[in-house]
Amino acid sequence: SVWPLTFDRPTMGRSIEIGATTCLGLLEAAAGEKTVVGISQGALVIDRLAGQLANNPDQTKISQVTFVAVADPNRPGGVFALLPKHTYIPILNLTNDQPAASPFDTTVIVQQYDAVANFPDRPWNVISDANALMGMVYYHFDPDWYLHVEIPSNGGVSVTNSLGGTTTTYVIPSPHLPLTQPLRDIG
Repeated sequence: SVWPLTFDRPTMGRSIEIGATTCLGLLEAAAGEKTVVGISQGALVIDRLAGQLANNPDQTKISQVTFVAVADPNRPGGVFALLPKHTYIPILNLTNDQPAASPFDTTVIVQQYDAVANFPDRPWNVISDANALMGMVYYHFDPDWYLHVEIPSNGGVSVTNSLGGTTTTYVIPSPHLPLTQPLRDIG
């Protein structure tokens, strides 16, 4: 939930804490290989969870975990990454921290033009901003898109962190400019 947008629910920061705690319990109870997927705010949950697991001296009982972060606003290019690190956002009860290094492999999926996860690198360009906002409407808030996206077999950018976890990022190209999508919608 994202209070104040959801008036009767916890703040975004508290929801992320609840999600990470719940997911940790599920991981501890599950055996074998595990994949944890988070979309948008759920990606913030797995960012928090991976950091907690990296700092857990007893992580041996949680092994064989991989993470998939979709439309993560905290990764480079995301809207929260535009803010200085450790900025506290009071209305969301959230501090924007970049994902911590962890020994777990992570796949990051970003839709081109999604203003939440792929904000323009030149925010002073009004046309780029408008296109990104329309991309947010057409991609970020459309869970159907995430269910049907095809991850390219190559083209991802991989980075291995200091703890040995590899993060591979895929930017999924948009079939059209989102800014012109309303024209296609009306025919």
